[in-house]
Amino acid sequence: ISRSMQTYEEKVTENETNLCNNMDGVTEFIGSGNNGAFGGTVSDNVKTLINNNNPKGNYHFSLKETPDNFVTTMISNRIGYDEGFGYQCVAGFKYWCMKNGVPVYAAPNIGLHSNGALSYWDNRNGATSGLKEYGTFIPMNEIDKYGGLQDGDWMFSNSSVAPRFGHVSMYYQGQQFGQNQGGVGRFNLYKFDAGNVVGVWRPNKYNYV
Repeated sequence: ISRSMQTYEEKVTENETNLCNNMDGVTEFIGSGNNGAFGGTVSDNVKTLINNNNPKGNYHFSLKETPDNFVTTMISNRIGYDEGFGYQCVAGFKYWCMKNGVPVYAAPNIGLHSNGALSYWDNRNGATSGLKEYGTFIPMNEIDKYGGLQDGDWMFSNSSVAPRFGHVSMYYQGQQFGQNQGGVGRFNLYKFDAGNVVGVWRPNKYNYV
């Protein structure tokens, strides 16, 4: 079973061994077999599936999505989202949201950084406040209260290259992961200056504290 951030379909008859060996990577499945329909967590259902001996039918497995998955999947790739600006850092953030069931907000056309990455932060109590249902906005000067920067935090930063718009990237193992940074249009890992980070949005699924 390939570990990725995707929901996909496999035949259990072809993957029983991998299913057992990778149970820690599977969060849920839905489908039907010889003994009827199944749905819910693997802990509730995997024994039933395997005990069916040779269950027929297709099963949909939802794998755990982690910062490691996202970096491994996206590095050196690029994403253009339907905002008309090409392969920008904001497109990368939108893509993560789309893949993780988070509402995709356009960069608000409001304020000093309108249409830019920093407008998400500027409007966290307004146009983008809906993101609070899926994560926590944390001012950088308060990050220590939340255990410091953690892999998976989306950082909103000032940018000397594009001060009008700023930058958004994912914190990952002491670097920033995003696209259109360091002179590279594709997703890449790049050094960053914590002093430029205004604040972060920490997805609930990555909240380790």
